[in-house]
Amino acid sequence: MERFVSQNPDPVLRINGDERVIYSNKAGELFLHEWNIRVGEKVPISIGNLSKRVISRKYPEKIQIKVGKRIYLASFYPLEEDKQVEVYGFDITDYNKLKEKLQIKEKQYDALNQMGRIALRRESLQAFMDESANLTAKSLDIEYSNILEYLPDGNFLLRAGTGWKPGLVGEAIINGSNKYQAGYTLFSKIPVIVRDFKKEERFEAPTLLKEHDIASGVSVVIGKIEKPFGVLSVHSKKPRRFTTDDTYFLSSVAFLISEVIERRRAEEELRQYKERLEELVKERTSELVRTNERLIEEISGRKRVEKDLQNNVYFLETFLDAIPSPVFYRNLEGIYQGCNEMFAHILGFPKERVIGHSMFEFRDQFSKAIEISTFYDRLLLEEGKSISHELKVRSAIDGNERDFLVHRATYSNISGEIIGIVGVMLDITERKKAEQALTDYAAELERSNKRKEELEMVINSSPVIVFLWKYEEGWPIEFVSENVTRLGYEVKDFTSKGLLYRDIVYLEDLEKVADELNMYVEAGYSDYTSEYRIFTKSGEIRWVDERTVIQRDENGEIHLQGIILDITEHKKAENALLQMEEIRKKEIHHRIKNNLQVISSLLSLQAEHFSDKKVRESFQDSQNRVISMSLIHEELYKTGEIGNFETFDFKAYLQKLANELFRSYLVGNQDIHLKLDIESIFLGMDTGIPLGIIINELVSNSLKHAFPAGRKGEIQIKLHKIEDKKIMGEDRDTGRRESSEFLLVVSDNGVGIPDNIDFRHTSSLGFQLVSILVDQIEGSIELVRGAGTEFRIKFREDIY
Repeated sequence: MERFVSQNPDPVLRINGDERVIYSNKAGELFLHEWNIRVGEKVPISIGNLSKRVISRKYPEKIQIKVGKRIYLASFYPLEEDKQVEVYGFDITDYNKLKEKLQIKEKQYDALNQMGRIALRRESLQAFMDESANLTAKSLDIEYSNILEYLPDGNFLLRAGTGWKPGLVGEAIINGSNKYQAGYTLFSKIPVIVRDFKKEERFEAPTLLKEHDIASGVSVVIGKIEKPFGVLSVHSKKPRRFTTDDTYFLSSVAFLISEVIERRRAEEELRQYKERLEELVKERTSELVRTNERLIEEISGRKRVEKDLQNNVYFLETFLDAIPSPVFYRNLEGIYQGCNEMFAHILGFPKERVIGHSMFEFRDQFSKAIEISTFYDRLLLEEGKSISHELKVRSAIDGNERDFLVHRATYSNISGEIIGIVGVMLDITERKKAEQALTDYAAELERSNKRKEELEMVINSSPVIVFLWKYEEGWPIEFVSENVTRLGYEVKDFTSKGLLYRDIVYLEDLEKVADELNMYVEAGYSDYTSEYRIFTKSGEIRWVDERTVIQRDENGEIHLQGIILDITEHKKAENALLQMEEIRKKEIHHRIKNNLQVISSLLSLQAEHFSDKKVRESFQDSQNRVISMSLIHEELYKTGEIGNFETFDFKAYLQKLANELFRSYLVGNQDIHLKLDIESIFLGMDTGIPLGIIINELVSNSLKHAFPAGRKGEIQIKLHKIEDKKIMGEDRDTGRRESSEFLLVVSDNGVGIPDNIDFRHTSSLGFQLVSILVDQIEGSIELVRGAGTEFRIKFREDIY
C-alpha cells in the first residue's frame, strides 16, 4: 500500500493530531513547497484547524488549494485509530476553466433568448435594437456596443448602442469607406477582429472610436451579404483577445436582428397585400366568369412552371458538366441516375450509355474498383452521410490507371428517406506521384544526397507544396519547396522574413487545426491528415488537403514534414451538388403547392354547378382539406429557403389554417371568435399533414354545428409539449434521438355533442377521418363533454 501511495501521480499527505506532516509522496511536495514547510513541520493554521476538525468529527471534508497557476481539490479523510488525516489532492484547473467557459456560454444563450422574447412581444423595431445592443454588451462584459445601419449614400448611421456619449445614438454618421472598420467588415464579408487599434494595419479607427479611447473591437455583418442591413460591433477601452465563441455569439445576434427586420418588412407587405385583396373582393361582379378566367390562367401558369422546371433540370445538367471533376449519382441498386461528361469520358462512353445502367455493367472499366465501391457504399449507408476514400480506375481517355480521391454522400427524397448515393472524384494521380517522390526522397536521403537536385525538380513541378516545420509555437518553417509561388509567396517570405505557418492558416480554422495536430502528436501517431483553409499572399482564401509525417529525433524534438494540395475547386464542386439538391426539393414543394391550389379552384368551380346545400358543403369540406395540405407545402417551401426541407413551423401553419377556416365558414359573422394558445413547434410532414387535417375537421365541425341560430361563442386551439424523452436506438447519425410528447386540445363553448353519439362509430366522414388519422400518427383521442365540446389528442414526434 505504501508503495502504491508513493507512486501515485497525485499529491498524498498524512497529518497527525499535532498538525504536523508525518508523510508526503513525491507529488505532495508541491503542497509543502507552497506552504514553505518540510515533513515533520506544522502545516499552516487554516490547514491545521481543518485537520483537527476532521479528526474530531470523524467525517471527511474538501477544500480547494492553489499551487502556482494550478488549482487542486484536496480531500481530508480521518484515520480514526491513529488520530490522523490522510490528504489526497486532485488537479481540477482545467475543470474550473471549462466551468467558467460554460457559464459564459449560458450567459450568451440567455441573452439571445431574451432578445427572441422581446421580438415576439412585437415592440417597436427601435426598442428591440436598443435592448439587443444593451444585452450584447452585458453578455460579453464589454463597455461599448453599436448597431450601424448602412445608408443609401454609403455611410453608416449609429442606429442603436450603449456606452457612447449622450446625443450620438440615432444621430452620429460614420464614414462607410473600407479604410475604417465598419466599411471593411462589409467589404471582407467575414467577422473582423481588432486586438489593438494602435497596431492595426488593415484600416484606421474612425473619429467616434478615437474620441472614446477605444483599443479593441470585433464586428460582423447584419443581414445577407448581397443586401446587408448594416454592421454589429462591440468595443473595449482595454486591449482584448476576442475568441471564436465571441464572434459566433455576435453572428447569432446579427442573424436574429436581421430576421426581426425581415419579419417586420414581410408583415408590412402582408398588411398591404390584405388591404388590396379586400378591395379586389369588393370589385368582383361576375364570380363565375372571373373564376373561369383565373382557372385558365392557372392552367397556363402550371404549364409555365413545368417548362421552368424542365429548364432548371437542363441548367443543373449543364452545371454538372461544367464541374472539372467526374461526378455521378445512382440509386441504391447501383443504377446511375445521372453523371457529368467528365465521368462518362473516364468510362469511355457517352452519357446516354451510362445513365440508366448498372455500375456492374462497367466491370471491365472499373476492374477491382467495383468491389471497393460496393464496400464503401455499404459502409456509407451504415455509418454516416458522407465518406472519402481513394480508388484506382483505368481511364478510357489515355488508357492508364489513375488515382482518384472519391467523396461519397447519400441523398434523400422530400420525406427524408435515403434513395441514392452521389460521388465526386478528384484526380490525385499527380499528388500520389508527389507523395511517392517524397517517400523516395526521404529514403534516398538516408543513403546518399546525390539525387537532391533531381527530387526538388519533381516536387516543384508537382501540384503539391512541401513544407518542413518545427513543432513549436507558431510552427516556424525550416524548409518550403519553391513551388510555394502557387500561393503567391516566395521561399524567402518564410525563411528570411520569419513568416510562420500559423500566419497563413485561416483564423476560423486555426484552433481546429492546432487542436487536431496536438492530439495526434500527444497520442504518438506518425502521420496526420486534415482539410482546412489558408490565405494566399494576395489575401484569397483557398482550401487545402494536408498530409504530414510526424518525425521525432533522439533529442525528443519533433519536426513535421508534409505536403499540401489545393482542393478549392473540389470543394466548390461539393457545394454545387448540395445547392442542386436544395433547388430540387424547393421546386418539388412549390409544384405540389401549385397543384393543390389548382385542385382547390376546381372544387370551388364544381360546387357552383350545384344548388343542393349538402352537396355544396361537401365540396367546401373537400376544398378545406386540400387547403390544409397546400399550406403545409407552403411552409416547407419557406423553411427550405433557410436550408431546412425536413420540418416546418407548425404554429405559423395553424394560424393560417384557422384564418382560412373562419374566412370560409363565417364570412360577415363577428359573433364567433378564435383563441389560439400554441407553442412554437417544428414538425415533419409525416406528423404535420395528418395533424393539420384533424384540426381542419374538428374546427370545421364546431363552426358548422356548435353555434346554431346566430349563437355567440368561442373556439379554442391549444398545442403544448408535455414531455421530452431521450431514446437510444438506430437513427440518422449518432444513434440517439429525442421523442417529445405533445397535447393538442380543440374545444368550443357551443351546444355540445349529444350523449347518444359515439364519434368513433358514426357515419360522419369527418369523425371517421379524425379517428383514422389519430391512429396513423400513433396517438390517442379523448372527448370531454361538458359546457361545450373538447377533444384532447396526445401524440409523439421523434427529433433526431
